[in-house]
Amino acid sequence: MATRRFGGMVDILNTEGAVVARGYCELVIDALGLSLAEWEGILREVSPAGVLVEGDHYRLRLPSASEGEVVVNQVFVRKEEGLGAPVVYQFLGTGPPPELVPGAKRPPVLGRIRRAVSVLGRHHRQANPLVKVAGTIHQVEVDVWRTALARQGIEATIRELASEATPPGHLTWEVWVGVRDEPRARLILGLSGHSVIRLPRRKTGHERR
Repeated sequence: MATRRFGGMVDILNTEGAVVARGYCELVIDALGLSLAEWEGILREVSPAGVLVEGDHYRLRLPSASEGEVVVNQVFVRKEEGLGAPVVYQFLGTGPPPELVPGAKRPPVLGRIRRAVSVLGRHHRQANPLVKVAGTIHQVEVDVWRTALARQGIEATIRELASEATPPGHLTWEVWVGVRDEPRARLILGLSGHSVIRLPRRKTGHERR
């Protein structure tokens, strides 16, 4: 039995067979590919909220009408979503897994969109690397520069760096923009020519946009 995956809305039934909730289910059958009938997954976006109980047994009914028995073994909130995030229910299969219809293992549309956006964003960064256009030891000045660039539709990355040329505890600020925006940015800031810095953007220091 090869690893199989499912992602989609399911009905959640109690032990009497009555539908008690609906939720988005992500399940994996035989995660290790060992030809075992083991299966597990999570339920999120469950409605009504808070209806499932840790330790209780339920049945999942997939869109194909196939069903499988599960036990909720953990209830938690995903940390990356912060306070007030929806509850996530982790479950384990307690019997034969449900049958997955062909195509059920396709990733959700939202996941495909997020991956496409990520790829496009990475391509944009590679095609328009950042270059330094200005620097200052005065925070007020760099805030004025960033505002002026934003008004002209240029997104600037501000780097805060400690410098040996400044008193202890003081910072210098650098303004970096995409290489395609550099000539216009330098004109907006009252500078001339092109930056001589062509190094890749480093990840040291604290950055904000």
